[in-house]
Amino acid sequence: MRRCIFCRCDGVENLRPHRATHMLRWALPSLGLCMIPKCPLCVSAYLFGATGIALPLPLASGLQTGAMALCIGTLTVLACTAICRRAQVNKNVNDPAEDRIA
Repeated sequence: MRRCIFCRCDGVENLRPHRATHMLRWALPSLGLCMIPKCPLCVSAYLFGATGIALPLPLASGLQTGAMALCIGTLTVLACTAICRRAQVNKNVNDPAEDRIA
């Protein structure tokens, strides 16, 4: 039987919550990467407008770089996990020894 690529269940469970969680895992870092301002002055201004905390430009630049690195790192981990999981599912589907149960 083919296994679910989202949670590796045997397809017995309802997959709708798993699919929603899977989409959110990809959507949140992608949206975060799209929403990060391009200049450190904008990062400082947005943070000041939202919280009232003013940041110097070097700190805002570091915050911007760190947020971008976090989003890119998260997307990289998700991509590697998806590739490995897909390869594992394809290996299990193509393995004829799994069909023969002694």
